[in-house]
Amino acid sequence: MESRDGVVVFLWGFLSAGAETVVARRWSIDDRASALPIERLYQNFLGDFESPRKVGARTFPARAAMPRLEALRESQLWLRSLDASSATAELARLFGPQENPKLPLSGMPFARPEYWAAFQLVGSPDE
Repeated sequence: MESRDGVVVFLWGFLSAGAETVVARRWSIDDRASALPIERLYQNFLGDFESPRKVGARTFPARAAMPRLEALRESQLWLRSLDASSATAELARLFGPQENPKLPLSGMPFARPEYWAAFQLVGSPDE
């Protein structure tokens, strides 16, 4: 069995145990880089944000829970759009200012698909 097959079996285990949805990384990326979109995903899903957020043509008002698929998509778009100073500030907020991530923190550090496209929603896309 190849490692990709193991991921499918792992996801299937959660779904067959009753999970409606699983969000998984399709390949390995730095844990600090994956913490940013996952935190944003949960904020979106729980409606834990202070200003409106837009996904495609839809705008979600502050504190309005988003459906799972839109919550994931918004977190990916947000990660892609972070500039270096915003990314540094977000990483410092999560991990402390002394943290020295070994990530590319210039320009748009997370614009490359290896960071934002690693996440996949499997199961029900709606709340």
